[in-house]
This record gives sequence, structure tokens and C-alpha cells, in this order.
Amino acid sequence: MNSRARKARWATALATTVALLAGGAGTALADGTATTPVTAVPVGTVVTGVVVSPDGSRAYVTADGKLKVVDTAAGTVTAEIPLGGLDYTSDKSAISPDGTRVYAVSGLVLYVVDTTTNTVVATVPLPPEIRPDTWKDGGAYQVAIGTDGGTVLVAQDGPSGYLRPGQPPTRTPGRVLTFATAQGAFTGEVPMPDGYVRRIAVRPGGTDAYVSSGTSLVHLDLSAGTPTAVGTVANLPAQVIYATYTKDGTHLIVTDSDPGDPRLAHPVDTDSDTATAPVTLTPDFSTGGAPSTTPAGGLLRRAAYDQTTKRLSLVAFDSTADYAAVPGETLPTDADFSYGMTVSSDNHTVYLLAHRPGVQGVFLEILPR
Repeated sequence: MNSRARKARWATALATTVALLAGGAGTALADGTATTPVTAVPVGTVVTGVVVSPDGSRAYVTADGKLKVVDTAAGTVTAEIPLGGLDYTSDKSAISPDGTRVYAVSGLVLYVVDTTTNTVVATVPLPPEIRPDTWKDGGAYQVAIGTDGGTVLVAQDGPSGYLRPGQPPTRTPGRVLTFATAQGAFTGEVPMPDGYVRRIAVRPGGTDAYVSSGTSLVHLDLSAGTPTAVGTVANLPAQVIYATYTKDGTHLIVTDSDPGDPRLAHPVDTDSDTATAPVTLTPDFSTGGAPSTTPAGGLLRRAAYDQTTKRLSLVAFDSTADYAAVPGETLPTDADFSYGMTVSSDNHTVYLLAHRPGVQGVFLEILPR
């Protein structure tokens, strides 16, 4: 699968466990009320992700080998911070809980950015993987940060190469690296069961996390500073991609986990590390994506871009009431292709990385709700 297809698949939605609801497009919400014009900020050509400061005043876009700082009120790029080189995989940046640091991986280097000065204050290479000389290091896939801001987790695929000429390449197990922010150094790693390591879900306010790795969802204990694997979730299908907690840390949801039926989402009982009965999404649901939740913790929200009808729909799934769907809404967008989305911490703004018809490059659309 080429890089554009991977990004398109990842970027179709910030998922919850509910399907895309139908709604109007253009410049009105579902109830017909007028909205403010879409703010669209040109951010580059090769764009892989966006994170937003806790107060919503700044968005940080990884694009064209740089971290681009967007003033969300003015709708302008105010700084461009070099990160090393082009990178084509997504979700490789995270922002600290206080908004003073952005941690971004470019290539196999972790960049620490001071957001008060918009400068790189540290570059730390990822520790080398154990591999034969002719093999390649695995790429880093996601960066996540602990709720106290003291630990950064980096998901890295395993190294790959050829055991014998003429045979398909082999990939050995990947890992999750631990970076201690106070020490400014990598302090440990946890081997994963599969060569591909994808998403990290850190429990809000807690001391554990779950990592999707191929066919497994691995439970990590973060309480000692250096993570340790303490279990694997049972009763999940053959493939696990996305997992997320609600903001209060009481519900964990796995989505896009069944290649045979992408409409299924799986709540997880974290006391027993067992997936409970799956939730069946509506037939209109056909794409996966990383879940997003409201700050209050009750609702899991999905922001989904429909490339055919060129509309953005928001829907919610109430995890406190037997996962019952609640009404959705639509937002105006001028996009004809989506590369990624995130929702502000106060749940009032959607940030959409999008291509616009007839215009080169990628734009950050800022969509107030």
C-alpha cells in the first residue's frame, strides 16, 4: 500500500465506536443554522499530523520535514521548525499536558521542541535495534505522552530484511521505547509480540497503557517509570489497529480490529483484560480511525470526512449508557480529500488536514463547532 493510501486510510476519521451519520454539507450545521467561514491555513505538501495546544491557541503540524506552528486565531503559520527530513507516516508527535513541549520523531530521531521559543532544545536518536547488518531498522509509528508529562512513549516497528535470497522479507518483533523527559534520555523498552507496532492508548490520570501490535493489544504497567508488559487482551479478532480511553479512564475501546467486518468495535474490560461483546456499527460505516473522547469522559466522538459527498460529520457514542448512539452534527468544509483530524481539548473545534479542489498543497482547516 503506498504512502498516500495509508494516509488516506488513517486520516478518514478520528473514530469512536459509532458510524458516520448522514448530514448536510456546505456552510450550515445539520439544523440549518449558519456557520462562520472556514479558516484554511496552507501548511505544506507532505503533511503527516497535527497536535493542538491545551488552550487551543496553537496548532503544530508536521509537514515537509518541519514542525509548523499555526496561530489558530489569526489563521497563519508563525514559525517553521526544522526536524531533519521528510517523513511519510502519521501521528509521530505529541504535546505535553502543559503545552510547553512538543515531542516529534523524524526518521529515527526524537526532537524536543520548546513551544515558548519555537526552538529545538534536544535531538535524541532512538536506541539502535538489534539486527543483522544488512537489515533495516523499523520505522517509528506513534508518539504518546503520559498524563503527568514525565514519560514519552515511542512505538517502533521491528527491523526487517531477508533471511535468504529470493524469499519474502522478514520482520522481527517491534518495541515501545520510554523517554524520560526529566533526564532527556531513553531509559527502557518493552518488546512487542509482532513486527508492527501501531497505536498507544495511555489511561488518563492513570499508570497504564495499551499498545496495538499486529494481532495483539498489549497491556503495559507504567507505574515504575519503565513500562512492563503485564498482559494481553483476550477475545479480540485477528487484527488490532486503534485503541483509546475515554477521558476519565473508565472505558477502553478498540476499533478497526476485524478485517472481515470493519463495522465492529470492541469495548475492553480493563480489570480482566478481556474484550466484551462487540458493538455493531451501522452499515454506512466502512473506514477505521483513531478514537477521540470528550474531556468530561462520557462520550466517545468520531469526526469523519466523507470524500464522496465532501462533508465532515461528527457523531458521538455514549459509553456510560450501554454504548447508545446520540445525535450527530455536520460541519462545513471546502475539502475534497482528508489527511488527518484532531479535536480540541474543550471539544469545541475540529482541526482538519485537507486538500482543497483546484489548489496545490495541504491546508489546515479550523472548524468551530
